Amino acid sequence: MKRKQFKMPRAAIQGRWFDHLGVDGKPSGLRLKVASLDSEAYQDALQEPLIRKAQEAMEGGQRGRILPSPAVQRQNQIAALAKHILLSWDGLEEEDGQPTPNTLENRIALLGEQPFRQAVVRFASNAAAFEEQELGNSGSTAESSLD
Repeated sequence: MKRKQFKMPRAAIQGRWFDHLGVDGKPSGLRLKVASLDSEAYQDALQEPLIRKAQEAMEGGQRGRILPSPAVQRQNQIAALAKHILLSWDGLEEEDGQPTPNTLENRIALLGEQPFRQAVVRFASNAAAFEEQELGNSGSTAESSLD
């Protein structure tokens, strides 16, 4: 077995494009560029708030529950997804028809919507798609419905 087989595919870190499918199973016109949930930056971003909370609790002599509430954990996940997983999009418009700017604020707002977040997580957990791109299949993968 070659050592390079253990390397994370470049696309898993730099992201790849996925075509979003509408409820009718046809491309919706929305494309999302996402990185893999296995990226170290994302994993570190998920763990950092938990570690910080545990350290603060230990330093303060707190006993009992030291984990953040589920709502806080969800906000931490959304922030980590916005910073490290959802990299870009194409075909997303505001109500006035103008393209939605790719800003951290907009990524956080979009990921706050559970159907959108689930679609991003589905794409980002598709390890085979990232490996395919590494092998030269640069086409985007179509899947997921936001409804």
